[in-house]
Amino acid sequence: MARQIAASHGAPGGTVRRDTPVDRTPGEEMSDHQIVGFLGRKIFQSMNDEDGDLSDVRQENLNLYLGKEGTVPSREGYSKFDTREVLETVEWVLPSVLRVFTSGDRIVVFDPVSEDDEKTSEQETDITNHEILKSNKGKGFLALHDWFKDALMYPNGYLKVYMEEAIKTDVGRVTTDEIGLQMLVDDEDVEILEQDSHTEIVELDLPDPQTGQMTPQEVEVEIFDLRVRTTKKIMELRLLPVPPEECLVDNDLTSLDLDEADFVCHRVRKTFTQLVLEGIDKDELEEVGGGENYQWNDERTNRLFYEDEDPDASDEDDPSMRTYWVHECYVWFDYDGDGIGEFRKVVLIGDHIFENEEVNYQPMIALASILMAHKHTGLSYADITKDLQLLMTTLTRQLLDNTYKVNIGKKLISEDSLTEDGMTMEAMLDTSAEYIPVRGNAQMAMFAEPQTSILGEILPIIQHMGEQKKLRTGVAPELSVDPQVLQQATAGAFAQALDDASQRTEMLVRIFAETGIKQLMLKVHQLMRQHQDIEKAVKMRGEWISVDPEGWRDRTELTVNVGLGFNNKQVMVQLLFQLIVMQEKAMGQGLADHKRVFNALRKLIEAANLGDVNQYFLDPSKPGWKGPPEPPPDPNMIVAEANAKSLEADAQRKQQEMQGNLQINGMKTQGELQIKQQGVQIDGKRVELDMSKLRSDVRKWQEDFSLKQRNDASKRDNVDADTDLKRAQIGETNAEAGLKRVEGSETYQEAKRITEDSDGSEG
Repeated sequence: MARQIAASHGAPGGTVRRDTPVDRTPGEEMSDHQIVGFLGRKIFQSMNDEDGDLSDVRQENLNLYLGKEGTVPSREGYSKFDTREVLETVEWVLPSVLRVFTSGDRIVVFDPVSEDDEKTSEQETDITNHEILKSNKGKGFLALHDWFKDALMYPNGYLKVYMEEAIKTDVGRVTTDEIGLQMLVDDEDVEILEQDSHTEIVELDLPDPQTGQMTPQEVEVEIFDLRVRTTKKIMELRLLPVPPEECLVDNDLTSLDLDEADFVCHRVRKTFTQLVLEGIDKDELEEVGGGENYQWNDERTNRLFYEDEDPDASDEDDPSMRTYWVHECYVWFDYDGDGIGEFRKVVLIGDHIFENEEVNYQPMIALASILMAHKHTGLSYADITKDLQLLMTTLTRQLLDNTYKVNIGKKLISEDSLTEDGMTMEAMLDTSAEYIPVRGNAQMAMFAEPQTSILGEILPIIQHMGEQKKLRTGVAPELSVDPQVLQQATAGAFAQALDDASQRTEMLVRIFAETGIKQLMLKVHQLMRQHQDIEKAVKMRGEWISVDPEGWRDRTELTVNVGLGFNNKQVMVQLLFQLIVMQEKAMGQGLADHKRVFNALRKLIEAANLGDVNQYFLDPSKPGWKGPPEPPPDPNMIVAEANAKSLEADAQRKQQEMQGNLQINGMKTQGELQIKQQGVQIDGKRVELDMSKLRSDVRKWQEDFSLKQRNDASKRDNVDADTDLKRAQIGETNAEAGLKRVEGSETYQEAKRITEDSDGSEG
């Protein structure tokens, strides 16, 4: 049984069989017929098909977002007002998310794998972030906007990342000589549109015919004036937000990561001309069939909100604009029959295969606002608020209906009171009538229908349900715009309430960064490595950087720079200010340097959303940085330094004088000491001579005295013995007295001591 894609998928001209058995011998390649049957089954079983439950959910979410009439049933004659909780939630969350990812740089950073890789990984991070925001010819912001909005409105949002070959044409005028003309003729990228020439006399260094030396000579040369067209083929990065029904995903996938899926398909409608320009063979495309049987699917038709968007409008009169459904499939299957599946890219147009090759890249990225464990599909902010919108719409309609009845109440009139000419009814229907004629007693004939206001009962319920929306989504716009809240709340309480309200949004940002943005960075990096012909120069952080992905390594490790607390810009700016002040003090202790201060300044500029830090500060790691300038001289310091130098000079002079005086005094004292020592030596010698003379005199005196005694004794021999004895006693007494007198003198004592010493030494 064949399944018509035209009937179920809206593709014209061709069928995809999903019942073809894949029976073949080992080593036998799959035929095109078998591949078409295999992919037909995958397409039929895939998620996101327009006839599945996910399509119904997406259509309902979109209708509630648009406030489409009839989404919430209403009774005839009653209020048809619709509240817009889904729209309010999505549109309040979206600016916060986009601000995080587009106002700064380095949302995701490639981690270096070694010390030598730090500078390279930093440069690759800067260039990859730059390419993402500058993609789609500078419209990268719009691609991120649509991708994030799909994720907020539908269970999943999808983005396709790929390189597209673009042709750039430039027309201009060139003036050159004959050699330059030949080079332009040989260049395949250059087409000469107009050509004119004239001769000029120029001076050239040419060899002299006689000497052979190079000498300046005037010669006549032909100069060509050209108008040329230069055509270059370049690879440009494209970010394409894909409508969810165009991204078919393997129904067995239990992860948000599409790289883990066995089957991913981008199903898109393209015209005959577009396919031919993309390189599809025109004759082969003619075999697929015409586009007259093209049918719009329900989900695409539902997105066309206005009557001017006519899904049935077509260019049937222009065959070049007929449309085809193209299935660009990335799938695992055993093509070569070796028993092991390969990851291949297969392009189907109708039931014809136009491309079949083994690849290592699939371009689709999925995103979800609320992740569901073990499931590919997540929950959107529209999913968690649409029941509140249905309830709030019902309550608001009832409140409005009650208000209408209270303000314009009905009147009851008895039929017996009606006038026969119908004036009573005419007056009641005429809003300008001043009175209503009735028959009989007017108080008995006419009275107002009783109405009870439910305003007091229903408003608290509406307010309560509004609080439920804040709890579910974290969206509380009144905290930032309601003046009464600002007046009644203290600064701390307001900041705390704002922080609590933004936690859900901060969590949403972290999920987007860890899933979709990480995948986007890796895929862009991989594409730039694979297409090395994109070498160019870009200006980043105030300087030109040469982009040459040929030497880039395969990156797998990334770090997300956004997370919980990132959205609280005011707190972040205050913390960074305090950090910079602390770093200035720490520099005096050697705990910080200029590079670390610059890093803090970069974070401050990013937190304040002021753009590139190089617009405000110089990077110490870049060439040309000269360090902090010398401070201007302080006059007081100059005077103090002069005084200090003068005092130092005086101190040195006095010290030198003191040292000179000390030297002189020392020399003088030393001379005097030497003189005294010499004098002492002379005096000692004199004393020795005096003592020697004294000893000689004493010995001589003793000898003379002894001799005198002997002479006297001999003279007194004749004297009587008594007289001689007395005389001898008297003489002896006198001698003893004289000796005592000598012993009493200092000279004698000293002479005696010297004599005793001399006798002792001799002995």
